Amino acid sequence: MELILLLAAVGIGWLRRRRRRCT
Repeated sequence: MELILLLAAVGIGWLRRRRRRCT
């Protein structure tokens, strides 16, 4: 299903935006 890939991409993007303080 493409839904899993979309969810994974959104999750990674969201985590990256929240963990922008590490870098």
